[in-house]
Amino acid sequence: MTPKEPPPPVEEEEGKWRVAVIAKTGAFKLATTSQTLAGLDTSYDKSSKPVASLEAELRHQGGFAVGAEVLYYKNDLTVPSAALQATQTVVSGMLNAKYYMEVADWFYPFLGGGVGFTSASFGGDLQGKSSGPGFQGMLGADFRFSSVGLYVEYKYLSSTTQDSANQKIKVGGSGVLAGISVAF
Repeated sequence: MTPKEPPPPVEEEEGKWRVAVIAKTGAFKLATTSQTLAGLDTSYDKSSKPVASLEAELRHQGGFAVGAEVLYYKNDLTVPSAALQATQTVVSGMLNAKYYMEVADWFYPFLGGGVGFTSASFGGDLQGKSSGPGFQGMLGADFRFSSVGLYVEYKYLSSTTQDSANQKIKVGGSGVLAGISVAF
């Protein structure tokens, strides 16, 4: 008789998932800088100031991650024909999915996408609000050192919002964001 082989070890689910929080800032530029608002031709400052993002994600050790993100940015705009000035403030809430590839135990490049909702509000000489769906794609890398990482991301956000008068306003753009990730 030969001894029976022990059954293979059962992997525990515990430890396969980690929560990560990512705080980012950087440079974001609007894709459309000339639009008609309230019947007036407007010109946007292409560069957004300030830009901030906070993201929380659930990461699986196999590389897949799901989470939620809030992105905030602000742009000045003018109506040259009427000497009017205003600001556009955008808040975007996205549900994201990413795939991290482990190249080294400290280097994790990723690809991802997200869907959600975008809201814009206007202040100054032009007042109003608009909202609509948003979609984004991102790629970047997380340089992880234990539970803290340096995070770099290129983001493309596509969103056309609509106000109460059914006017469409393009608020999307792209940019490079950097920050800190902390995994628990």
